[in-house]
Amino acid sequence: MQVCFVPGMLALGVEEGIVTGAAADRHMRAAEALVRTCFDSYDQQASKIGPEFMTFPAGGGIGVGDASYKLRPEMIESLFVMWRVTKDEKYREWGWQSFEAIERHCRVAEGGYAALLDVRNPAAREDKMESFFLAETLKYLYLLFSDDDALAISGRRAPGEFFVFNTECHPIRSWA
Repeated sequence: MQVCFVPGMLALGVEEGIVTGAAADRHMRAAEALVRTCFDSYDQQASKIGPEFMTFPAGGGIGVGDASYKLRPEMIESLFVMWRVTKDEKYREWGWQSFEAIERHCRVAEGGYAALLDVRNPAAREDKMESFFLAETLKYLYLLFSDDDALAISGRRAPGEFFVFNTECHPIRSWA
């Protein structure tokens, strides 16, 4: 679910003071609603893992578009950012539930992890583990449960005391 990075992006805009006032409130409400939708797309599957993309049928609810799971990080990334910004414990709870589902359905005995062909039937796996799983998904899970000083993300700290992440979750110390 590649668009599930959006809640974290919105929350960071507020956290960094880029969005202020009434717009900041709207952005945070949107971030909270969107991350809830992303989590619900996980929670509603038998595997507790979300599909590659979802649909929104006219009658309501969340539908499955592409039922595969390619070990993507975007929802976990947003949980990490939402936790750091709000300190709402539900984001860690959702992250732990997601981690347990990944361990249960994607970890392979030979070592490593495998993508799922269908999140509704997690027994069918694809013999493939993209590099972003290790570089991003597991790193964001680790950071979700770490202290805030482990790779601090807030620009409200002094220059050199916080990090930004590139698109592959590699931390870069900020000197701005």
